[in-house]
Amino acid sequence: MLAWYKRRFLFWELVLPTAVVFVLFVWPLAGYVIGPIQDTLDGHRAEVYGALASIFGSLLGFTLAAVAIVLSVAQSARLRVVRESRHYDELWAIFRSCMRWLAIATSVTLVALIADTNETPRIWLTGLALFVSLVGVLRIARTVWVLERIIGIVTKPVRR
Repeated sequence: MLAWYKRRFLFWELVLPTAVVFVLFVWPLAGYVIGPIQDTLDGHRAEVYGALASIFGSLLGFTLAAVAIVLSVAQSARLRVVRESRHYDELWAIFRSCMRWLAIATSVTLVALIADTNETPRIWLTGLALFVSLVGVLRIARTVWVLERIIGIVTKPVRR
Protein backbone atom coordinates (compact mmCIF):
# COMPACT_ATOMS: atom_id res chain seq x y z
CA MET A 1 0.00 0.00 0.00
CA LEU A 2 1.19 3.53 -0.60
CA ALA A 3 3.05 5.19 2.27
CA TRP A 4 1.23 8.52 1.90
CA TYR A 5 -2.10 6.74 2.26
CA LYS A 6 -0.98 4.77 5.30
CA ARG A 7 0.20 7.88 7.10
CA ARG A 8 -3.12 9.74 6.75
CA PHE A 9 -5.74 7.11 5.91
CA LEU A 10 -8.55 8.77 7.89
CA PHE A 11 -8.00 11.95 5.89
CA TRP A 12 -7.90 10.14 2.54
CA GLU A 13 -10.99 8.13 3.42
CA LEU A 14 -12.75 11.48 3.83
CA VAL A 15 -11.33 12.94 0.61
CA LEU A 16 -12.56 10.02 -1.53
CA PRO A 17 -16.29 10.47 -0.71
CA THR A 18 -15.88 14.23 -1.07
CA ALA A 19 -14.49 13.73 -4.58
CA VAL A 20 -17.27 11.28 -5.48
CA VAL A 21 -20.00 13.66 -4.32
CA PHE A 22 -18.28 16.57 -6.07
CA VAL A 23 -18.14 14.64 -9.34
CA LEU A 24 -21.74 13.42 -9.06
CA PHE A 25 -23.50 16.48 -7.68
CA VAL A 26 -21.47 19.67 -7.86
CA TRP A 27 -19.52 19.42 -11.09
CA PRO A 28 -22.31 18.37 -13.48
CA LEU A 29 -24.76 21.09 -12.50
CA ALA A 30 -26.42 20.64 -15.88
CA GLY A 31 -27.87 17.38 -14.57
CA TYR A 32 -25.94 14.77 -16.53
CA VAL A 33 -25.39 12.60 -13.47
CA ILE A 34 -27.89 14.01 -11.00
CA GLY A 35 -30.81 13.16 -13.28
CA PRO A 36 -30.23 9.40 -13.34
CA ILE A 37 -29.66 9.29 -9.57
CA GLN A 38 -32.87 11.22 -8.95
CA ASP A 39 -34.72 9.00 -11.44
CA THR A 40 -33.52 5.93 -9.54
CA LEU A 41 -34.73 7.40 -6.25
CA ASP A 42 -38.12 8.47 -7.61
CA GLY A 43 -40.80 6.47 -5.89
CA HIS A 44 -38.25 4.76 -3.62
CA ARG A 45 -36.85 7.55 -1.46
CA ALA A 46 -38.57 6.43 1.74
CA GLU A 47 -37.39 2.84 1.33
CA VAL A 48 -33.79 3.83 0.51
CA TYR A 49 -33.45 6.40 3.28
CA GLY A 50 -35.25 4.20 5.80
CA ALA A 51 -32.98 1.26 5.03
CA LEU A 52 -29.86 3.45 5.22
CA ALA A 53 -30.91 4.98 8.55
CA SER A 54 -31.59 1.51 9.95
CA ILE A 55 -28.30 0.10 8.67
CA PHE A 56 -26.21 3.01 9.96
CA GLY A 57 -27.97 2.92 13.33
CA SER A 58 -27.25 -0.80 13.61
CA LEU A 59 -23.63 -0.30 12.58
CA LEU A 60 -23.30 2.45 15.20
CA GLY A 61 -24.49 -0.06 17.81
CA PHE A 62 -22.00 -2.61 16.48
CA THR A 63 -19.19 -0.08 16.78
CA LEU A 64 -20.17 0.88 20.32
CA ALA A 65 -20.17 -2.80 21.28
CA ALA A 66 -16.78 -3.29 19.59
CA VAL A 67 -15.34 -0.35 21.53
CA ALA A 68 -16.66 -1.83 24.79
CA ILE A 69 -15.07 -5.17 23.97
CA VAL A 70 -11.73 -3.63 23.03
CA LEU A 71 -11.80 -1.54 26.22
CA SER A 72 -12.35 -4.70 28.25
CA VAL A 73 -9.34 -6.48 26.71
CA ALA A 74 -7.12 -3.40 26.31
CA GLN A 75 -5.30 -4.05 29.58
CA SER A 76 -4.62 -7.70 28.82
CA ALA A 77 -1.04 -8.87 28.53
CA ARG A 78 -1.62 -9.84 24.92
CA LEU A 79 -2.41 -6.25 23.94
CA ARG A 80 0.61 -4.82 25.74
CA VAL A 81 2.47 -4.58 22.45
CA VAL A 82 -0.43 -2.57 20.99
CA ARG A 83 -0.68 -0.30 24.06
CA GLU A 84 3.02 0.45 23.86
CA SER A 85 3.07 1.06 20.12
CA ARG A 86 2.80 4.43 18.44
CA HIS A 87 -0.45 3.21 16.84
CA TYR A 88 -2.41 2.90 20.08
CA ASP A 89 -3.77 6.46 19.86
CA GLU A 90 -4.58 5.83 16.20
CA LEU A 91 -6.64 2.80 17.20
CA TRP A 92 -8.90 4.97 19.34
CA ALA A 93 -8.99 7.71 16.70
CA ILE A 94 -10.37 5.13 14.26
CA PHE A 95 -13.09 4.09 16.69
CA ARG A 96 -14.03 7.70 17.53
CA SER A 97 -14.16 8.66 13.87
CA CYS A 98 -16.30 5.64 13.02
CA MET A 99 -18.77 6.35 15.81
CA ARG A 100 -18.97 10.02 14.86
CA TRP A 101 -19.55 9.38 11.15
CA LEU A 102 -22.07 6.60 11.73
CA ALA A 103 -24.02 8.89 14.06
CA ILE A 104 -23.90 11.63 11.40
CA ALA A 105 -24.94 9.18 8.66
CA THR A 106 -27.84 7.93 10.76
CA SER A 107 -28.99 11.48 11.48
CA VAL A 108 -28.65 12.71 7.89
CA THR A 109 -30.50 9.74 6.42
CA LEU A 110 -33.29 10.21 8.98
CA VAL A 111 -33.55 13.88 8.01
CA ALA A 112 -33.53 12.87 4.33
CA LEU A 113 -36.29 10.33 5.03
CA ILE A 114 -38.45 13.17 6.31
CA ALA A 115 -37.40 16.08 4.06
CA ASP A 116 -36.40 14.55 0.71
CA THR A 117 -39.70 13.21 -0.56
CA ASN A 118 -40.90 12.21 -4.00
CA GLU A 119 -43.16 15.24 -4.06
CA THR A 120 -40.38 17.67 -3.06
CA PRO A 121 -37.00 16.18 -3.99
CA ARG A 122 -34.00 17.99 -2.56
CA ILE A 123 -30.89 17.32 -4.62
CA TRP A 124 -28.55 18.81 -2.02
CA LEU A 125 -29.92 16.42 0.62
CA THR A 126 -29.47 13.47 -1.71
CA GLY A 127 -25.83 14.52 -2.21
CA LEU A 128 -25.30 14.96 1.52
CA ALA A 129 -26.82 11.54 2.23
CA LEU A 130 -24.55 9.98 -0.39
CA PHE A 131 -21.51 11.72 1.09
CA VAL A 132 -22.12 10.67 4.71
CA SER A 133 -23.04 7.16 3.54
CA LEU A 134 -19.75 6.78 1.68
CA VAL A 135 -17.74 8.09 4.62
CA GLY A 136 -19.69 5.84 6.99
CA VAL A 137 -19.01 2.78 4.85
CA LEU A 138 -15.29 3.58 4.67
CA ARG A 139 -15.14 4.17 8.44
CA ILE A 140 -16.89 0.89 9.25
CA ALA A 141 -14.58 -0.95 6.84
CA ARG A 142 -11.58 0.55 8.65
CA THR A 143 -13.06 -0.42 12.03
CA VAL A 144 -13.62 -4.01 10.90
CA TRP A 145 -10.02 -4.08 9.67
CA VAL A 146 -8.81 -2.93 13.11
CA LEU A 147 -11.01 -5.48 14.88
CA GLU A 148 -9.61 -8.27 12.71
CA ARG A 149 -6.10 -7.27 13.79
CA ILE A 150 -7.08 -7.14 17.47
CA ILE A 151 -8.80 -10.52 17.26
CA GLY A 152 -5.66 -11.91 15.64
CA ILE A 153 -3.53 -10.65 18.52
CA VAL A 154 -5.87 -11.78 21.29
CA THR A 155 -6.50 -15.26 19.86
CA LYS A 156 -2.93 -15.98 18.80
CA PRO A 157 -1.65 -19.15 20.46
CA VAL A 158 0.70 -18.50 23.36
CA ARG A 159 4.29 -19.53 22.75
CA ARG A 160 5.80 -21.44 25.63
